[in-house]
Amino acid sequence: MNHQDRISQQDVETALRRAGLETGASVYFHSRLIGRLESGADTIIDALINVVGQDGTIVMPTFTWELIPAVANPPILQENAKIWTGMLPKRFLEYSGVKRDRHPLWSNAYLGPLADELIEWNEQELFGYAEDKVAYRLSEVGGSAFMFACSFKSCSSMYVVHDQLGLPYRQPLKKRRGHSVDDYLSWTPERQRDLIDFDGDYRSGAYDLPDFSLIEDPLRDAGVLQESPLGKYQLLHVTLHDLFSVMREEHMKRPELLFRDAQTPIPPET
Repeated sequence: MNHQDRISQQDVETALRRAGLETGASVYFHSRLIGRLESGADTIIDALINVVGQDGTIVMPTFTWELIPAVANPPILQENAKIWTGMLPKRFLEYSGVKRDRHPLWSNAYLGPLADELIEWNEQELFGYAEDKVAYRLSEVGGSAFMFACSFKSCSSMYVVHDQLGLPYRQPLKKRRGHSVDDYLSWTPERQRDLIDFDGDYRSGAYDLPDFSLIEDPLRDAGVLQESPLGKYQLLHVTLHDLFSVMREEHMKRPELLFRDAQTPIPPET
């Protein structure tokens, strides 16, 4: 396909399959909306649904970190906040059958047979840590992480390994654990804010924070990264099991790798 041409649904389907996505897959889909699509975001979403089929499960992050209110003490609720993970998840939420969990900060949108289980999984612990995370559950069922025209900097699944390793920058979240989303929604606005206000922990510069995009070459060197071009864009795909394994191996060899020249990101998600 000439990158000057319009990108069709068939073009996207071909690229997804070339990157290793199969019928029946369970996939955590991170994305950037690209240009020259025949039907905008629907071109990508329709292609993704068609490739994984009815037996597959699609998960897209619909994170709403920027909801610490400027005015005093309103409830800090999901519906009051903008989704900052892109136009594709916003459009995905409008599709028939797509569900969203109630997490006030780190919710996901789901479509497929695992949706209800994963919703319950993400709501059981407000500060999901390691094995509490949706990505961990997806790894147990053979799931994968897909980077559609974006880098692994967007791959929140990678926090699972750093939780398991007990890295210092994850400790402010760990110490807040022990509350479900139901608990949170029953609290006063003051208590909600006190628990999810991370400014003192992460904006102070007290912790080194990772740049997850630096995992790409180790994944490629390990032979587990599946790639496909789509016009001028690049698609990246890896099973979560392989992603976690390479992260652990690299940490043992070079614990500084993902922290080399890292820029301070948005405070780590749960």
